[in-house]
Amino acid sequence: MPFNKHAEDLNRYERTLTGMRPGRQGIALRIAEASYRVRKGRKLSDEHLRAIWDTGADIIGPAFYFFVWWALDAAKKRGIERLYFMARAGQTLIKIADILNDRCGYGLDCRYLYGSRQAWLLPAIEDIGEFESEWIMWKKGSFLSVEMVLERLNLAPEDLGQILENKGFTRSSWKADLSPPERKRLISCLRENACVEKIKERSLKERELLFGYLEQEGLFEKVEFGLVDVGWGGSLQFVLSGMLEKRSARSGDGIKGFYFGLTDRKKTYKNDKLTGFLFDWTKKIEFDQMNILELSDIFMSADHGRTVGYKIEDGVYRPVFLEGGVERSLRWGVRMQQESAIKFARAFSEYEGLCLPEKRHIKRILSRLISKFSQRPSFREAEAYGSYLRESDVLGRELRELSPKVSRAEFWLDVFNIKKMKNYWVEGSFRRTNKLILFAILGASRVKNRVIKRLEFILRKIFGGKSR
Repeated sequence: MPFNKHAEDLNRYERTLTGMRPGRQGIALRIAEASYRVRKGRKLSDEHLRAIWDTGADIIGPAFYFFVWWALDAAKKRGIERLYFMARAGQTLIKIADILNDRCGYGLDCRYLYGSRQAWLLPAIEDIGEFESEWIMWKKGSFLSVEMVLERLNLAPEDLGQILENKGFTRSSWKADLSPPERKRLISCLRENACVEKIKERSLKERELLFGYLEQEGLFEKVEFGLVDVGWGGSLQFVLSGMLEKRSARSGDGIKGFYFGLTDRKKTYKNDKLTGFLFDWTKKIEFDQMNILELSDIFMSADHGRTVGYKIEDGVYRPVFLEGGVERSLRWGVRMQQESAIKFARAFSEYEGLCLPEKRHIKRILSRLISKFSQRPSFREAEAYGSYLRESDVLGRELRELSPKVSRAEFWLDVFNIKKMKNYWVEGSFRRTNKLILFAILGASRVKNRVIKRLEFILRKIFGGKSR
């Protein structure tokens, strides 16, 4: 389909690209044309699916394409022979990598690796230190109980019944939400020798399965490899390095991690390297990228569930998936989103004289696109993406919409910090609720968040992160 940068049927993202300043305009026009071709190439009457398809063409496709291209190019220059794309984010990324690997002749061995915090952190536990405590007590959602915490350790409250009772956790409280003081008391309980021994029993069993899977996938081979993942702090890379070192299989040069974005580096193992593509908050806070943390869950969705462990069948190690969630994601339209993003990759790769743009130019282009989507979504975009049900617990015990509809009172409670409404896409919520007048006031909440993030950044610079 011919492309006219002045065409009336360009959408707001494509118009933004055609209006880029000289220096970025050449690459921006190519992105606009590829997005336009993919977007117009699929006729959909369903508004929900139309929003997903268009977002894949205009936002996700360009973002993933240039991230993967940068990762492949950086890996090749560093002498890396193999890249592992981490599940679940890597499912779309590796398909784009196959396109670029062939088109640009990188010759890299790209593989998909099933893993997650639950599948890797439990097998790695040998004691309950600061790093382990942070994962065990991680609370992204609104609820965390004794039962939920112990489930992450493959334990039931009955396994620690008397110990819990002695610490004041009676049977009637096992399903109740833990207060901050109670969470500290529970960690203290888990650090007692009797608890640690039970945890290590579960850990050892899962560790042997994990080692078997890693060996099967070639991570014990003497090959320089890197990890590709969405981000944000490199905890899986940290755990993997430690596990490989236990088997004397870790490279002396460490593991190189290539991430869509980084928010901290507190979990860097020895001489490992972590590099962020779109942003790295350890160097500079990118305020217009804050919402990508909430949106990443859905942008990086896969057509399989979360990996929670491993099993062996007929001599082959296979991932064990969390039951349930995948059917929900498929009904929402995950495969439609993936197809659209991959079609963008194919469309852009057709251009002659393909060469990787300067990172500063492409970052600016992608930041403009993502900011426009995340901070000023259309009603159709907010409805499609905001209604996505995501897991707000590592074991999928709690499901929440990405952008729940909110009342005017809830908005003001958030702005004045009386009630914190965290970990959801705020702009999507207000667009879905149709309270457009509140968008003008929403800046107050954003200013608050910027101040907090700036203070966190300064404190990190003063005190630094810890390495093992």
